[in-house]
Amino acid sequence: MAPKKLKDGRKKAYAPKVRTGCDTCKRRRIKCDESKPVCFRCQRTTVECRYTPSAMWLFESGSGNAASQLCNAAHTPHPGPVFDLAKTSCTKEEQQGFQFFFSKTVPWICEHGYVRSRDFWNVILPRAFHVAPATRHLITAIGLLDTPVGSSDPLVVDQRCERIQFNYSTAVTELTSLNPHPADVALAPVLAWVFDAMINEESRAEVHAQAMERLTIAQTDGESPHLGLDASPYMLEQIVHDIGRYRCLRIRMDTKVIGDQPLLRAVMLRNRPPDPSTLQELLKEFQRHYETYQPGDMTPDYIVAAEAFAFKTLASVVANVYHSEVQMTIFSALRFLCLLTVKLLPMPIMVSPSDPDTIDTALSYILDWILDLHNRAIPKKTDRELLIDILEIMLPAMRNLTPATWRQRHELDLEQLSALLQHCRAVLSAK
Repeated sequence: MAPKKLKDGRKKAYAPKVRTGCDTCKRRRIKCDESKPVCFRCQRTTVECRYTPSAMWLFESGSGNAASQLCNAAHTPHPGPVFDLAKTSCTKEEQQGFQFFFSKTVPWICEHGYVRSRDFWNVILPRAFHVAPATRHLITAIGLLDTPVGSSDPLVVDQRCERIQFNYSTAVTELTSLNPHPADVALAPVLAWVFDAMINEESRAEVHAQAMERLTIAQTDGESPHLGLDASPYMLEQIVHDIGRYRCLRIRMDTKVIGDQPLLRAVMLRNRPPDPSTLQELLKEFQRHYETYQPGDMTPDYIVAAEAFAFKTLASVVANVYHSEVQMTIFSALRFLCLLTVKLLPMPIMVSPSDPDTIDTALSYILDWILDLHNRAIPKKTDRELLIDILEIMLPAMRNLTPATWRQRHELDLEQLSALLQHCRAVLSAK
């Protein structure tokens, strides 16, 4: 390959991707003497030296300009991460974040999307964790955010927040370096959006969302790597598309409760005692709301009270989902019920802008999620009953209270789902 010409007329020497040696030398495309635990160049420049087993390599150079493709991982089934972290150079903190992220956070994220996207979370990310530094730090940050602190001591909570922030900041530094890892360029914006969405940092999340969109545009133009599997040739594009739709459903919760520190609030929310209210009790509250729901007669005070109840339930979902024996699908359905309730209020006060296109996309996302339920196995009868209870509140609301133009476009789907729901209820009642 010809050397790349720089702006000042000089030519930049090209070197192929280094396939052996430490991760830092590979990233910098320089020769590594492979001394362990720290190679000579890293020791001389006082940078972190990290070795990844060669079997973990995912990316093959598609051209000389670091345009890379994700190796096909769909030929064998992948139930989830199977890496032995003890055999890698991960720190204990990274191991902790990795384990919780893939055992708890990823299943919860997948419950809000489509089954088609699960290979991205269960196959691509765990492998990228070992080769892409920004991706590794973001996974660690999200895992630490979701992992219970196990103490109400403010000092312990502050220390957890500091470690989360350290990993997030380190990831951003890696991503904005002169020569970021190709996997980080593709994956880190998605993970950064997830992190900031989890702590309700909406302005930062929007920046990452725009970066994702630019990346998919560049991908379409052939200027960035395609992350493809046999089952989905454009996996990254699909993930970004789904996130774009999900963003229309998100609501902006109040983040000024604890000294205007969203991260602290998010950590404390995930470490509060489980809500003693049962799911059945919460559903009765929603039933009462919809039984008396009259958009034209709702006072501002009633709207605020309805939003407060929905936000309280959302907080309860976050606090309980990792500790409950109830299947995550049920908590996901309850979360969608909360979001639907807020989106249907006539005068949203605390939510993000609800223009007609945004509401239309949000409602369609919920409907598509319901239609995708046939891909989810729900073994326990009690969980199936809870899911039907939730859907029996959601579907009538979607058939009767949503904008008329949206209802007309989706009338057939809503009728078929309602008939199917009646059948499922009859089957459960007969057992």
